[in-house]
Amino acid sequence: MDGFIKWMDNLPTVVKVIFAIFIDVIWYIYRFFKSFKAKNTLHMVLAVVFCVFLGWLSWIVDAICLAVNKKLLWFEE
Repeated sequence: MDGFIKWMDNLPTVVKVIFAIFIDVIWYIYRFFKSFKAKNTLHMVLAVVFCVFLGWLSWIVDAICLAVNKKLLWFEE
């Protein structure tokens, strides 16, 4: 899990945006793992809710946030 988080954090911005557009499920897993690592139950639940109910919109939000801010729209840990 730590390896996955570090790998995703170290990817170039272009690759992160491409993942957000075409394979957004990777970012759902990233959010959940990051919350799990921080042992934050509320953020884990929110990660699942975000995936289930906002999955249709999240790829656009993720791509824009990654392109502009170089990080996901998520809670800081």
